[in-house]
Amino acid sequence: GLQFAISLGLIARHDLFGISTEQASRIAMAMAGFWWAGFSIISFIYLKETKTPENMPEAYRGLPKWAAYSKIGIERTLLTARKVVRFKHLLLFLIAFMIYNDAIQTVIKMASIYGQQELKISQTYIMITLLIIQFVAFFGALLFGRLAEKISAKKALMLSLVLWSFVVIYSYYIKSTEEFLFLGVVVGMVLGGSQALSRSIYGVMIPKNASAEFYGFYSVFTKFSAIWGTAVFAIVEHLTGSSRNAIISLVLFFIVGLVLLSMVNIEKAKDAKRIELFK
Repeated sequence: GLQFAISLGLIARHDLFGISTEQASRIAMAMAGFWWAGFSIISFIYLKETKTPENMPEAYRGLPKWAAYSKIGIERTLLTARKVVRFKHLLLFLIAFMIYNDAIQTVIKMASIYGQQELKISQTYIMITLLIIQFVAFFGALLFGRLAEKISAKKALMLSLVLWSFVVIYSYYIKSTEEFLFLGVVVGMVLGGSQALSRSIYGVMIPKNASAEFYGFYSVFTKFSAIWGTAVFAIVEHLTGSSRNAIISLVLFFIVGLVLLSMVNIEKAKDAKRIELFK
């Protein structure tokens, strides 16, 4: 958020520095690279972890290292998938997550396109809206965390999906820059809550002794859930010629995800993770 704010200020006030918008954008991109590299170096130097030695299995020792590790990674991912399939509520949650997260990622990715093409909002205000989302998401995660303590994480997550549904419905009707900025505040609030709660719920349903491989599998679902929503958005926009119709079509993803999430029994999932199959 901080680096993005600095970049936004540079682009918005590029004339004060005697550079063009294009040059300011290039500098902002370079700043992002140095920002990531700088903090990565700090992490590599100061963050220590206990090394867990693991010998290469006999069957892979004759292969080049890259081939051996690639094969092991694929096989372990498939093994984790077979474990997940045997547990109804964990699998049901992952399917629900993939569907509603698909819509969430599509809203975030298409927000700038929707603002520019449909609402004719300037690039500066779109970037301000994205910055608002970044900062508000932090407070949204805290707010929904408190709410989860009172009504349960599952109910709080379901509430966030209802709010997401209202976000895309409201998006269909907005016409002004002010409404777009307000929508950014709401999106930031529910984005922080839905993302934090999803990971939290998944965390309590997986076994501790296999958390690394299951979080890796969760990451695969996260990446895979960035496909269908975008495809639906593009298809609907192409067929109807309107981004408004495309954005409101995403409500279906939230409704289906909400219905599937309501069928997840977290307590049964917790019981299932204690089975010796995971050892």
